[in-house]
Amino acid sequence: MDKHIFAFWDDFQKIIIEDYQQKINDTNQFMLVGNDEQIELLFVSDYYVGDGHIFEYTIKHELLFGSEYRVVSDNGINVVLENRNIVRTAEFDKRFYYDGDDLGVHYLPTQTEFAVWTPIATELLLWVKNADKTLIKRFTRSEAGVWRLQLKGDFELSEYLLLVKVNGLWQVTTDPYARASTANAERSVVVNPASVQVDAQKNFLPAFDFPTDAIIYETHVRDFSIQDGQVFANKGKFLGMSERGLANDAGDSIGIDYLTELGVTHVQVLPVFDFGRSDELAELPAYNWGYDPIQYNVPEGSYATDATQPYSRIIELKQMIAAFHMQGIRVNMDVVYNHVFEAGQFAYGVLVPGYLFRYDALNHLLDGTGCGNDVASERRMVRKFIVESICYWATEYGFDGFRFDLMGILDIDTMNAIREAINDIDSSMLIYGEGWNMASGIEEKEKAMAENAQSLPQIGFFNADFRDAIKGSTFQHDARGLVANGFERLPIIASLLAGSVYQTGIAVHFEEPSQSINYVSCHDNLILFDRILRSGMSDGMSRVYTYQQLALALVLVSQGIPFLHAGDEFFRTKNGVEDSYNAPDAINMIDWNRRSEFKTTVEYIKGLIAIRKMHGAFRMKSAQEIFEHVKITSNNLNIYYDLFNVGYCGDYNDIKVIINLSDEELAIDLPLEWQCFAENSWASISAKTRKNEIIEVAAHTLAIYMR
Repeated sequence: MDKHIFAFWDDFQKIIIEDYQQKINDTNQFMLVGNDEQIELLFVSDYYVGDGHIFEYTIKHELLFGSEYRVVSDNGINVVLENRNIVRTAEFDKRFYYDGDDLGVHYLPTQTEFAVWTPIATELLLWVKNADKTLIKRFTRSEAGVWRLQLKGDFELSEYLLLVKVNGLWQVTTDPYARASTANAERSVVVNPASVQVDAQKNFLPAFDFPTDAIIYETHVRDFSIQDGQVFANKGKFLGMSERGLANDAGDSIGIDYLTELGVTHVQVLPVFDFGRSDELAELPAYNWGYDPIQYNVPEGSYATDATQPYSRIIELKQMIAAFHMQGIRVNMDVVYNHVFEAGQFAYGVLVPGYLFRYDALNHLLDGTGCGNDVASERRMVRKFIVESICYWATEYGFDGFRFDLMGILDIDTMNAIREAINDIDSSMLIYGEGWNMASGIEEKEKAMAENAQSLPQIGFFNADFRDAIKGSTFQHDARGLVANGFERLPIIASLLAGSVYQTGIAVHFEEPSQSINYVSCHDNLILFDRILRSGMSDGMSRVYTYQQLALALVLVSQGIPFLHAGDEFFRTKNGVEDSYNAPDAINMIDWNRRSEFKTTVEYIKGLIAIRKMHGAFRMKSAQEIFEHVKITSNNLNIYYDLFNVGYCGDYNDIKVIINLSDEELAIDLPLEWQCFAENSWASISAKTRKNEIIEVAAHTLAIYMR
């Protein structure tokens, strides 16, 4: 075999031969040999790319997918014809789209069926270990590039692998549709659905009528319970998140009980599917945020109490979700369909090389994600895989929403297809993500980015304008935000408070407030306390605490969907470490003692959450409502955020939110009688009466009055 000459099938009538040995010229005669036939290659042109002499040929005969062809010449060349650009053509996508719902494994006690999509494979075998018996069985090719195999007998918990021959080479891979796995994704495992049933306990959940009713709290499974000295029995595990009745050194609630008291409606967990860079068999696996997808439909083993038992991770994740549901808290899953951990080893990429990812004109992987590859969500079978995966997590595990990492890499049609499929399951589920404009291989108008929000009407976007205006630029650590005497973006404060539905002054505006995920901190970059400390330390620590308190307050009173990062309400710190995805537990853990050390601020945030839930005026459902019932004015550094004629959505008809961004106390004559729900560092649904008073709003705080 000549290792310096390659032949590629790039379109239905187009063959490319690449010569890196300067062995071919345009007088050589080439034939395709395979499927009991010989097909002449007709010369079209030749050109050079780097060290390669590229020859283009055409054929008048249609080749048969699933057959192996070789390119042979009159001067002794004999190489395999590899499928390349052909798999990325519109015709291939159309011809091999499979609309069935049976890909993967379907178990019965008497038989197990396997279905694998690999249109370009020439052979496919199953290696399966059932108890002490090992079998190798051959698949049969069927419709639309799907291969099928049925095994008689009981194969529950059997380990299996796929042996596939593509482009003349045999490779071994797991099943991309697998739902269980041995440790470290070494082998897929057959699941008996009846053996892993856990009631999601959704009957405990309160009614959830509209996306703006959500208050999202982001956390990481391991961070949540790994702290030394605390009483979690299952530290760093799924079950650690569900442990109840625990207290810190001061006797205050921690863990799930704390979140219940805080009042958030949704907990968002960083990725819990099976990810890389973490040895599941290690006593303490390496820390990882989880943005390294390996198996999209299998839970992460390092979060299970026993990674060697395939059902452990499944059952324990379900138990964690059920535990939150029993506390009235919904659970959102952080998902990463924009890239995979290792493109060359990912199961789908092994079965159908060249199809899953986007490539440039030189057939190099595109890397808009910065993670080595971009998933081609616009291809029909990739879109199908993503939609089915999301629906599986929603129905089998009971997740209540999905946060999409680097959503701007994905295409609009895929995100809308996900939304449509989820609506058929439960239309109250949240779909939102990072709508950044990522460099990738699709047109701007096709990207699921915030600038295209009008084409994604039921999907939310993290609001970068809100984030950077309030706390200061995420990427310029000395830049101050509005809460810390940085007033460059003061002109857009009205738009931000109004859910970014106003079209003036902001980079991105939304069609509806439910599209705006208002946040000042998340797992990425510097945590909020460390970020404000960088720019505001010279003002003194007491002022730093005040700045952060106001930033969180603005998140909770603004129109849209508020998003909080775990521990921000008690000034969680990572000691200045930025992007702590691989930092040790000492940096990433939640220090539950701080929830007592900063109890005043915790109670303040708890009070603001209760106020938001008490009155629908902070949770308006439409831009039209905002236009009709919100008025925002300013006087220098004092912002007046008035919600008027809002008795239709709460017990009070008029609400005043007074925001003091200055270093000086603000004195205001408040005529008539008002009920005060927040002042300085206090907030509660148990109001204080203010009647014909001069009220004082402390520097860098806000106050809320209703009547």
